[in-house]
Amino acid sequence: MLTTTQVRAIINQHSTSTYGIYTNKTAKHTGPIRRVKCYFKNNVKLLTALQKAAGASNVTLTEGGSGYCSGGPGITVKCVIG
Repeated sequence: MLTTTQVRAIINQHSTSTYGIYTNKTAKHTGPIRRVKCYFKNNVKLLTALQKAAGASNVTLTEGGSGYCSGGPGITVKCVIG
């Protein structure tokens, strides 16, 4: 499983902006498991790179919220803190 630092590095390689990248602690897990999230913005190369590096089962494409402030669909990657 990739670390949060590794996931962020992949995102930075495939994106021109780091806006919208964030890490959260999983509420139901007190261990080192984390989720790194970013906006999808139709960046198929980013999605493919994350699936290849982290494993498709650890990468989720979400619908995102609706409304004025929504960033649209997102990518969530399960990883470990580091």
